[in-house]
Amino acid sequence: MQYQKFERSLPIVASIVAANLGIKVVFQDQLVAMTDHKVIVLPNLKAIGSDEDAIVLEGLLDHEAGHVRFTDKQWTIEGNRRGPLFDAIRQIIEDARIEREQGRLYPGSRKNLSRTCEIMVKLGFFTEPSPNAHPAELVAAMILYGLRTELLNQSVFKDWAGKVRARAETIFGASIASQILEIAKNGARLDGGSYDAFRAT
Repeated sequence: MQYQKFERSLPIVASIVAANLGIKVVFQDQLVAMTDHKVIVLPNLKAIGSDEDAIVLEGLLDHEAGHVRFTDKQWTIEGNRRGPLFDAIRQIIEDARIEREQGRLYPGSRKNLSRTCEIMVKLGFFTEPSPNAHPAELVAAMILYGLRTELLNQSVFKDWAGKVRARAETIFGASIASQILEIAKNGARLDGGSYDAFRAT
C-alpha cells in the first residue's frame, strides 16, 4: 500500500531535504503546511491517513521546499504591508514562480505538484469562482488558474482557466484581461526572484 511505504520513507525524504536546505522539517498533528525559512512544518501522517493524503503531503513538501530555496522573505514582508488583496495576488504569482523553479531543479517535483493539485481540486481546496464573484476575486482566479495551466502545465485547472478568463474579458475587456495575465506570467518566469512577483502585482 502506498501510504505504508510513504510512512516509512517520509522521515528519510524529510531528512535529505532538511540537510540540502540547511533547515529542519517537523511534523505536527495539524492539517497545516508552512515555512518560516528555518523550519518546514508539515502535517503528521497520523493527522491525515489515506494514500491520496500521502501524495498531497509529498507535494506540500516540494512546494514549501521551493519557498525556502527561492522566496526572498523581504518581498513577502513588503507584500503583507500592502494589504490582503495585494498580498494574495503576489502570493499566487510567487507560488507559481517557485514551483516552476523547483521543477527546473528537480523535474520529479512537477509530477508531484500536479498530482497534489488534482487531489486538492477533488477535496475542494481549489474551487471555481461563483457567478457573482467580486471583480478582484475574478482577477485573482484568472491569475491563479491561468499561471497553473499555462506556466506549470497543471491540466486539472484548464477548464476553469478558460471559463474565468472569458468572464474577466466580459468585465474588463479582452485587452486588459490579456495584459493582466501577461504581467503575472512575466512576474513568475523572469529571473529577478521574488521581486518580480512583487513588482508584477
